[in-house]
Amino acid sequence: MSGTTNSSLTSSQKLDLQSLTFEERVQLGAENAIRCMGVNAQDRVFIITDYYRESIARRVAAAALALHADVTVRFLEHYGERPLTAFSDELRNDLIQARPTVTYYIATAQPGEIAFRIPLLPFLATELKVRHGHMIGIDEKLMADGMCADYDEVFALTNRVYDILRHAQTIHVTSAKGSDVTATFHKDWKWVPCHGRYHEQGKWGNLPEGEVFTAPATV
Repeated sequence: MSGTTNSSLTSSQKLDLQSLTFEERVQLGAENAIRCMGVNAQDRVFIITDYYRESIARRVAAAALALHADVTVRFLEHYGERPLTAFSDELRNDLIQARPTVTYYIATAQPGEIAFRIPLLPFLATELKVRHGHMIGIDEKLMADGMCADYDEVFALTNRVYDILRHAQTIHVTSAKGSDVTATFHKDWKWVPCHGRYHEQGKWGNLPEGEVFTAPATV
């Protein structure tokens, strides 16, 4: 699949989202997915999807084509009966032959498929060194909501929070309704910023995104 198609690719920062229809917001979400991976005309984009999320995958593919990237779309159902419980040689070979620089996983989550996805992710990021957008469980509501965020703002805010938290030893949280929680953190355990911008090969993240996480030592 290659060529071009029309796309507005208008920055969400300049838009009043309340003025957009639901369909326009879904489209903006697809275009933001392309921005998050920094897709350009030199990229080869490989989209793994399923029959349930084909419409979202096609929107993301169209947004990539509008930037003159090469695009390949493959359906999980082509590689066996769902749920898939193993990373098949057929899919592995299709990915190798496509030589993607950017990949997306745009599909529903089905029980048991974690056994398929666990080896898939390191293969994409470590072996193929792609920029990967993992959109497991995505639906049109998420596309019209979380994926319509201003991801420049998400990137900046996430990193500000990360800079505050990454050296924290103790966090004490209270609320007006009575919450009172104290967590301590091990100095050797990393905080991970999930900022939605993956423009370097071998980097990946879940979309939509915007969080900083770690595991506490005690709560």
